[in-house]
Amino acid sequence: MFKKTHITFLFYLSSITLAQNSGQNFSNSPYSNFGYGLDIPSHFNQLGIGYNTRSTAYTYSQANPATAGNLVYTSLDFGFNGSQGTISSGTEKRSFSGGGFQYFGLGYKVYHQDIYTIKRDSNNKPYKKNLVKLKINGFSQISPITTVGYNYTSSYKTPIPATAANSGTGGVNLAQTGFGIKLNSHIALGYGIGYVFGNLREANLFSINDSIGYQFVADENNRDLRGTRHNFGLLTQFKIDSTYHTIGFNYGLFSNMYQNSRRLTTSLYSGTLGGAYIGDTINNINQGYKSITWPSFFGLGYSFRWRNAWELQANYQIDQWSKLNKNNSGIGYNLLDRSTIALGILINPLDEKPKNVKRMPIQWRLGYTSTATQHAFTDNTSTTRITEQQYSIGAGIPIVRRYFDN
Repeated sequence: MFKKTHITFLFYLSSITLAQNSGQNFSNSPYSNFGYGLDIPSHFNQLGIGYNTRSTAYTYSQANPATAGNLVYTSLDFGFNGSQGTISSGTEKRSFSGGGFQYFGLGYKVYHQDIYTIKRDSNNKPYKKNLVKLKINGFSQISPITTVGYNYTSSYKTPIPATAANSGTGGVNLAQTGFGIKLNSHIALGYGIGYVFGNLREANLFSINDSIGYQFVADENNRDLRGTRHNFGLLTQFKIDSTYHTIGFNYGLFSNMYQNSRRLTTSLYSGTLGGAYIGDTINNINQGYKSITWPSFFGLGYSFRWRNAWELQANYQIDQWSKLNKNNSGIGYNLLDRSTIALGILINPLDEKPKNVKRMPIQWRLGYTSTATQHAFTDNTSTTRITEQQYSIGAGIPIVRRYFDN
């Protein structure tokens, strides 16, 4: 079963990689035009709220590797993403949509053992004294970090009247593996290392109507990224009377990040029989792979559970985009630190069937997320920061009770 599961994982790994590199887009929003695209939340069953503390026998969080320390059974997790929305500016409105196969994750047991020593009581009868209840679990996953997908037009009046058609595709992805270690009933540690890769393609077509007709300029910019991501996690759990408390923390950084920027700018003209032809090459730049900076990040979470009835979750996350070196990133403007506050409640939070019930209850999840993004734009003297607010609802419906060790 272990070998079959890993073959399945490799199949999905190849499928997602090919899909993403061939232009699969999880958004079609003009906001993905900026920076490295829109940030993609991982793990839909967390609703974006429990990414530092959600840790059970079947479930771990892709954001905090220490949460894998509580796994008891093999966990196979994958998700699809579909989105549709409307952007309005004044009286103008524009709809957008996107989606695709988003992520795939596999959690599995590596080593579970109670380490103890033999003692003798006053009657010289031997008994076991537990020293450490050790659990070592592994995980592997692939998921997008950001996505680019937009297609819109814009008009300019100065310095001369012009129209620009803008489009973009691609994204940045992460293939990660790691482990979580549960040392006893209260402390778990984790580490994940991942390979970062992706391609972002941006194309712009400018048209100018002058005395001799329409003049066209095509500008195409490609960025290929490669690098490594490290993620460290800590989880502590304790019980007070009928309440359960979990505190989670993670810290991550990127190393050996490289970017290859290629830009081709050409003038175009219309032929007598129709069609467009290249008139002249204005720019043809291939910088090769150069070292760039990507943001470190850290998060803190707390969850409060009352018996097995309900659980409250709160998380705070910072991505330090302001440290990005704009001079060699190809972005061309300053970024701010991205901060996220997430709150949520779970009804029937356990994913194991209690012994005293006949059937597992449905798990309900409600969440709210508020994000101050890394993007801010200045118009004359005022600066506007792009913010996000998300409301989410979800349900976990038990279907299969148990098979093999699951």
